Amino acid sequence: RYRGLAALSVLVTLLTVGVGLLLPWPLKVVIDNVLGVKPIAVSWAPSLGSLDRTTILILTVCAGLVLTLLSNASTIATNYLKTRLELGIILDFRSDLFRHAERLSVAFRDQVTTGRLVYAINFEATAAGTLVMALQPLAQSALTVIGMVWITFRIDPVLALLSVTVIPILYYAIGYYATRIQPRLLQVK
Repeated sequence: RYRGLAALSVLVTLLTVGVGLLLPWPLKVVIDNVLGVKPIAVSWAPSLGSLDRTTILILTVCAGLVLTLLSNASTIATNYLKTRLELGIILDFRSDLFRHAERLSVAFRDQVTTGRLVYAINFEATAAGTLVMALQPLAQSALTVIGMVWITFRIDPVLALLSVTVIPILYYAIGYYATRIQPRLLQVK
């Protein structure tokens, strides 16, 4: 039922990742080509090779503005699609649970309190919808990290490998925090 909405959400997520990876590009052009003396790579922009620095600066600022607008628009679209998809899944799951609760026998209803059934319909359905929708930000973050490592590897392979060596340390630190420090903070509250 939600395949079209889910496919659109995947496309918007890919657009968000692509725009997010392009956001630092205008700053690179300003530093290298406007403030620095490095010429613009004519291979990807032959018409820009003959432009003066002021024109390059104006074009770069406009490109940065367009990329920022695209980034914000894709964030809005992602939030809209995620909310619509999540609430649709929750509504369908709650409806299924309610129909199932109506078909339960009288003997079962005597054993289980009404409050417990209402709690299950309201809150467990929400948890199921939230769990399904947690995959989108994880996928977006993973694709962004892969894209950043790939771009860094294209610029300098040694720097890319050096930056990847931090991942096991971060993984250990997050695991340490989640198992030792966070439960202690919950006990204090």
